[in-house]
Amino acid sequence: MRRISILVYTAGLITFTLILFLIFQLFLDLKPLLSWLVAVNAATFLAFGFDKRISSTSITRIPENTLILLALAGGTPAAYLGMRIFRHKISKRSFTKKFWTVVILQSAFIAVYYLITTRYL
Repeated sequence: MRRISILVYTAGLITFTLILFLIFQLFLDLKPLLSWLVAVNAATFLAFGFDKRISSTSITRIPENTLILLALAGGTPAAYLGMRIFRHKISKRSFTKKFWTVVILQSAFIAVYYLITTRYL
């Protein structure tokens, strides 16, 4: 039963992110990358807030890997803000280690992309 709830949370967050992305694309006419980043950051921030809110209840929590996946998908700024504003997952070393690994990987990717596109490499 618990496994189904985890899948529902993950699928729900992915669906929510995709719906926001489509709304931004269709109605606000934003560039695809910008639409995706706004959508995934909104979903990530809400996920951190929701998970913090239900942390003291018996409701099944959002899996840490789902929160990390949202950060990896581009929601790193919102994940960081959610961790600070909601004081959520900041003392859990295994989570923060994964989070900062994502930050380092994304930073390296952006640096390499910049070097390639500006012909510095």
